Amino acid sequence: MDDRQVTELIGRHFDLWSRRHYVREILHQVGFAPQMPDGRAAERNELRIASWRQQVAAGLKKGG
Repeated sequence: MDDRQVTELIGRHFDLWSRRHYVREILHQVGFAPQMPDGRAAERNELRIASWRQQVAAGLKKGG
């Protein structure tokens, strides 16, 4: 969710409308920061990925 969406959400929920720049500053002051993904998904199964690469992906390269 970007700051435009957050500004819209705050405006609709609280009927408090402000410029996006100010909303970003306020959120930063109370401890919110843009979030970045941690990396790979916890559900990632390396064994299944390797198997898929050997069986399916190799065939796709040869057939294409």
